[in-house]
Amino acid sequence: MNAVTGGSSTTGTINANGLYTAPAAVPNPATVTVSAVSQADGTESNPAAVTIQSQPTPSGTYTIAVTATAGTSSQSTTATLTVQ
Repeated sequence: MNAVTGGSSTTGTINANGLYTAPAAVPNPATVTVSAVSQADGTESNPAAVTIQSQPTPSGTYTIAVTATAGTSSQSTTATLTVQ
């Protein structure tokens, strides 16, 4: 999160299992950068801009598709977001 491994109390945190915990208040600016880093090659990463909003997201489980591209090579995966 914003180049801080694991995030912070200001931008939210991501644990080793990929579970994101939102900050107590929306940061200013509200858009943060989340970078996915390859476990196979730690030098490969792909950033994404995420906007944190104060509106509550309905509880449930959501599937998020993530695609990383480097040159002509592309890798896709899915992640599950659970809102309690």
